[in-house]
Amino acid sequence: MEYNAISTVEFRPIEPFGAEVDLDLRCELPDEQADDLRDLFRQHHLLIFRDQQLTPEQFRAAMAHLGPLPLETTYVSTDPNVGAQGRLKLAFHSDLAFAQKPDLGVALYAIDVVDDETATKFANASTALGRLPSELRARLEGLQCRHVWPVNEATRNHEAPLRDSDPRAVHPLIADHPVTGEPVLFVNYMQTDCILGMTADDSEALLQELFGYLYDPDNILVHRWRAGALAVFDNYFVQHARDELTAPGIRSLMRVTLAEQGFFEQFPQFAAMVDGFTDDRHGSNSI
Repeated sequence: MEYNAISTVEFRPIEPFGAEVDLDLRCELPDEQADDLRDLFRQHHLLIFRDQQLTPEQFRAAMAHLGPLPLETTYVSTDPNVGAQGRLKLAFHSDLAFAQKPDLGVALYAIDVVDDETATKFANASTALGRLPSELRARLEGLQCRHVWPVNEATRNHEAPLRDSDPRAVHPLIADHPVTGEPVLFVNYMQTDCILGMTADDSEALLQELFGYLYDPDNILVHRWRAGALAVFDNYFVQHARDELTAPGIRSLMRVTLAEQGFFEQFPQFAAMVDGFTDDRHGSNSI
């Protein structure tokens, strides 16, 4: 396999987006290499590392080079004794879009999977924005969307069935990335309720038009999990989803987020949930 190099880090671009990185994350990264890894992450938004053998501490230490880490390390698993999310389908989304401070990034590390039997799908919101016709993009300037807690993570969610205490937030439809300042199309299928200031029909019609650009097959990367694989992605530029998990066997991924504030810091009312697992109304949505 032929790799390119960005100074001290070897990588191979992936189609339609992202990069596969040749780096043993067990090793402590020198400052120059850590800087180059951050540059690569900002350039490609999705990095995949193969054949890693990491302890939880090594996983966190490696990801800390890419952004701030909240305290929580969680597990996404079909085994309820290990983690959450089970086998259900999860629609395309950005983690915590319903929060005032959505996650900056998400890292998933496969610790127990049936090789190539399960996959995560990624969609590039930056590319989708760049593909919009100029007239359509002009219509989006200044618009805002309401994003809501996903009661049903397999499909679209709206504000109507929510409790008063359930999280929701308003963000610009074209948002500035909180780190780089780059514009990004910040709507997603699971959590975006509506565009404010429009009728329900007009809002949904425009959102569906935007979803067509976001989830065009040419804008989606399907990553098939193997044991030891690690994927880290920018939560603003890259959305993620999965189909229902029908293959037998256990699928367990270790998860950390890049975030200024973790889920429980923003929503302390949910801190009583055992071991950080999710109940049927927990919308952290990592898969």
